[in-house]
This record gives sequence, C-alpha cells and structure tokens, in this order.
Amino acid sequence: MQETLRNLPKLGSGAALAWTTVVEPVFETVADVVSLDQALVFPKAKDRPVVISALAASVDALLTLDRTDFHASLGPQLYGMDIRTPADFLIEQRLKGSI
Repeated sequence: MQETLRNLPKLGSGAALAWTTVVEPVFETVADVVSLDQALVFPKAKDRPVVISALAASVDALLTLDRTDFHASLGPQLYGMDIRTPADFLIEQRLKGSI
C-alpha cells in the first residue's frame, strides 16, 4: 500500500480521490502464502511480494504501470492471472461490456 500512496500523485489530480472513495473502501489485505506447482522466477526482489500476494489472493488481474519489471519479465499472464496496465484493463472491460 505504501508504494500505491507514493505513486498516486503521478496519476493526476483525481487519483487520490478515486483511491480514497472507490478503491480503499474495498481494499482487502491478504496473507501472502501461496503454493505453486512451478518455480516463480522473478528477478526484481522488491516486486516479488506484489506478485506473490496477488497470486495468494487469487485475483483475476494484477494491474501495474511498471511495464519493465512486470510486463516485460512476466508477460501478459502468470498462473492464470492477467498482468495489465490499468488503462489496458479498463479498455478490455469496456470491450467486454462490463463497464
């Protein structure tokens, strides 16, 4: 969560308000315990907890602006979890008619 709060100013003036009114009220902390049938090779040690936590929470998608460390290293999907930028995710949801 610390990194999210640190990066909110980079996303524009409405990001902080969207975080506090839309995301934070439904934000859930989960234990980062996960058992995988294959090794998770991810070079960025500082970002490994993000990937493991997302897998442990069984999320459908991990949203990140970090194209270099996440998208380039892991690809578009990992263990069935999509890896997308927030914009790509929203575009996909709109095309599906979800939003």
